[in-house]
Amino acid sequence: MRFSIVLISGVCFASWNEHIDLAIALSLLVGSSLAAVTFHRSSHHRWTAIFAGLSLLSSVFWLGCYVFLAQLPGNDGNHLIHFIQDRNEVYFKVSEVGNRRVLADVVRLNGNEAGGHLVLYGDDLSETISVGDLMFSCSRIRTINPPHNPGAFNYQRYFKGKQIYHQAYLNEPPMLLATDQDMPWHRYPRKWRAALNLALVARIENPDALALCQALLLGDKSMLPEDLKDAFVDAGTMHILAVSGLHLGIIYLILRTLFSFIGLRTGVPKVIRSVLIILCLWSFALMVGGAASVVRAATMFSLFEFSRVIFRKNYALNSLSLAALGLVLVDPMSIYDIGFQLSFMALLGILICQKPIEQICLVENRWLYKIWQMVSLSLAAQLFTFPLSIYYFNEFPIFFWLSGVVAIPLAFLLLAAGIGFFALSFIPILGAILAFLLSHIALLLNGWIYLIQQIPGVSIERIHIDIYQVALLLVCGCLLSLLLIRKQSIYLIYVLTAVVGCQIYDGVKKIQLATQMEFVAYSLSHKSHADLFMGRQVYSLHPKDTNTELHYDVARYRYARQATPISSQSENDQFMNLAGFIKVGDWTCHVVDRSEFRLTDYFPKVDLLWLQTPVELDEQMHLLRYRVGEVLLDRSLPYGYIRHINQLAHQQDLAIHEMRVDGAYRKVIQP
Repeated sequence: MRFSIVLISGVCFASWNEHIDLAIALSLLVGSSLAAVTFHRSSHHRWTAIFAGLSLLSSVFWLGCYVFLAQLPGNDGNHLIHFIQDRNEVYFKVSEVGNRRVLADVVRLNGNEAGGHLVLYGDDLSETISVGDLMFSCSRIRTINPPHNPGAFNYQRYFKGKQIYHQAYLNEPPMLLATDQDMPWHRYPRKWRAALNLALVARIENPDALALCQALLLGDKSMLPEDLKDAFVDAGTMHILAVSGLHLGIIYLILRTLFSFIGLRTGVPKVIRSVLIILCLWSFALMVGGAASVVRAATMFSLFEFSRVIFRKNYALNSLSLAALGLVLVDPMSIYDIGFQLSFMALLGILICQKPIEQICLVENRWLYKIWQMVSLSLAAQLFTFPLSIYYFNEFPIFFWLSGVVAIPLAFLLLAAGIGFFALSFIPILGAILAFLLSHIALLLNGWIYLIQQIPGVSIERIHIDIYQVALLLVCGCLLSLLLIRKQSIYLIYVLTAVVGCQIYDGVKKIQLATQMEFVAYSLSHKSHADLFMGRQVYSLHPKDTNTELHYDVARYRYARQATPISSQSENDQFMNLAGFIKVGDWTCHVVDRSEFRLTDYFPKVDLLWLQTPVELDEQMHLLRYRVGEVLLDRSLPYGYIRHINQLAHQQDLAIHEMRVDGAYRKVIQP
């Protein structure tokens, strides 16, 4: 476990310091490895043994740094980043298809053999493109930028976890060159998946039941209605829809039961059973698309089964640690993947805390004991995942433990019936019976989730925490797990101290927000919008925008600031908004939204000039230098005008903030 922690620490260190030279990281790796070998050979003394251990951990740390830096585009001479031009001829192989988005592996770029990945956007791509297609397109390739507005979803970080740094927009459908260019272990499972999907469609008539069966059995969530997805989110059971560790765990238990007759007397056949189980696990993982979360789960359960054969005892934590070690070495960017973080945290919580939580309440009744097992399993999984869930999704389902009591057993039955259906659907009578069972189990699961959703206060929404609060909550979870395992009062004191620390940090954060004044001009495509935050109040400089008409990014940041809108200046006398001039304390902004604007010698000095419409400034740029501190170029301005103003401002050495490039404009104002 400690090697996995040190390796991931090295990857994180390199991700925060990407400017480190690859040669330096390699030198430190080699040096620490040689030191570990040297101290190990003379480890008869206690201090040399300690230095040997520290050198070994240091080499693992620098190994994490090296593998992360080695896969960065700048350190890969074959990466597409070295061949991008204004207009690009790109040959690519499709790896994943969505309705308006395609993930692709680059083969050639502008006549050069190239590597790397792209995300391609276009209309109705799923109708013309399939996984494994080799295609050609001419398009502009752009870097995936960080979010333009505060609090917006970070697509750059999301795609970085998939080692994707660039995107392109397809104005025309790409040219198909060849089909089924995937490797056989990808191509054939995809064909099986299509055949099994046809069997489901032919036998199951109810659309909601069919959509759920396709999601759980084949990993295809495209047909799920939005209200059903929302119900699963509110009930805290969205993980059931995402084929990952839960599904592979259920499949693993089913396979162990099916193959339990092998190896009852001799030790050799047990190897055959383990090989069959591992092959079936990986067949399922490839059939549902081979997503990163499924591959991680298949790797971990394969290691579990492998450890049962080799070591006779199953050291679950070591298997989990080995899986993390291997996956991070192969793909160090996986630490950015939300699924990677949640799945490993959930499994860590289950392995460490499920039994101690179960032992808190001794239940003698067999059926009540099974229910309590499911509740303890859900609580253990949430112990380490709820800080991450709140951080990424800004809500917390209160009744996750209640929904899981019924939903997880039903998911188990549905997967078991699905395996039977796929194996026996060619027999008409058995196929009809199993399809009937599948349909009604799916309807029961949907009905239960909808029922949980109707409970008042089913989830707490609009929760916003920062990364430091996530760390504090994880510390609380670790201390609580120690309390559950060791049952010593000192750990209760530690837990309470950590909780108090969380409350103090949250209180200080709220006090800072309550006393802070901030001006935010959002970077929006179709219209301009700015907010003036004064503690817990927010004044919109575009009062015609009601709360129901607010852009999602605007509403999200308001929720994060926990600000209450005010409709007029009379409700707060700390600012002035008159004739396009906004004055807060000593800070002044002028909004130019009319083309008749002219800058004269009588124009007052302002800290910010916000250009929302094109105006003629060629003969007035010399005045801007003395009258204006900074010019803000709205995102709605034409490209040519923005380029022209940038050239003029460069000549006058004038500060420019371009929303298209720099994102939203934020200014913390001293009252």
